[in-house]
Amino acid sequence: MPEPCHTCSEARWKRYVKSTENNTFVLAHRHLPAGLQDHGFDEIDLPNPPAGDLTNAVHPLFAADKWPLEGFPDDDLWGSMDGMLRMASLMLLSEPVLAILRKIRNGTPRTDPQSSHDFLEYTQPATTTARTTTNTAIQTDLTILSTKLRFLFGAIPPTGKSGQIHAMHMVSLSELGTKYPIRGATTALASNGSTHSILLNDAYKTYLRRRDSSRSPCRDLRTNFVGAVSLVHELTHAFFARDRTDGIEDYVESFLSRIAARASEGHAGELGVSRNAIMHADSGAELEYNGVGLAHCNGDPVVRLEAPGFVTYPLDPGWMHRFSTAAFWEGLDDVPQERKGKAFCIPRGAGVRWTVGRRRENEEWRWDEGV
Repeated sequence: MPEPCHTCSEARWKRYVKSTENNTFVLAHRHLPAGLQDHGFDEIDLPNPPAGDLTNAVHPLFAADKWPLEGFPDDDLWGSMDGMLRMASLMLLSEPVLAILRKIRNGTPRTDPQSSHDFLEYTQPATTTARTTTNTAIQTDLTILSTKLRFLFGAIPPTGKSGQIHAMHMVSLSELGTKYPIRGATTALASNGSTHSILLNDAYKTYLRRRDSSRSPCRDLRTNFVGAVSLVHELTHAFFARDRTDGIEDYVESFLSRIAARASEGHAGELGVSRNAIMHADSGAELEYNGVGLAHCNGDPVVRLEAPGFVTYPLDPGWMHRFSTAAFWEGLDDVPQERKGKAFCIPRGAGVRWTVGRRRENEEWRWDEGV
């Protein structure tokens, strides 16, 4: 039996951990039509080996001693997290993510006059030598960050339109154990503000502990992929705040671009998709995405959902599987620099999609073949 939460009821804990009804996560909250499982939301035949073949070292940021409440590496859960942490380690030091970290580290803060939000202005290095110099400095910064960052499992209350929070970075203990419940005593985590935390939704822990038929290669792959992306995403926030020691949570973080400063889905517009993920404690992760396009309003780019209406695509586990193979990451080194940034981009318009009517009372799934 898991240790009880000392700062909230079990009902509240379960409500925070699970996904909730939300218009954004359509596939997780509607009856799925027959045949959907054939397109990735259940089981497909993955390339061999189904679990991937990554043998890279886990980055020091994710080391066993960075999970102070889990008893790693002796706990069986540590072995179950191997695929996720190896994948996250490779993502973190990949060129697409390093480009973001370079911008966070060396970008110049600007204020967008339209939204009054700050964003970072930065020109990526034009030469391999300049990129290598900056990347070396970033790796040094990440090593220093690893000495002050820890990872915890917990329950994160939904905010705004978000039906489930996968992970969250915090710079203090001021809200940990109260607003954000954990299992275990926070007295073991005393901090003066110099130590930061990343809270990972307990649904990952519960699923990865399972040793029954609820686990499968496809479910494990989706869980590893979504978990790795969530960890790396939160590490970009931790990197932005790496020098903070005051323990104050409500600091202002600059947006990564002027587009992002003006539209809540600005980064989705840059990638061409809006990704929606749900993590189930009993069956692992589900993942869908919407096509996103860039329109122009008064000469400025804005993000809009792809017409017609709400269109969602199941994300093919076969595409996700490449991130669990050494060949993909080794091959990324040979990709021309101008194409490296697209290595993580989800292919648009592939396979089958489902169009959801705008009127909720008439909402239904419709096959749309040959996209």
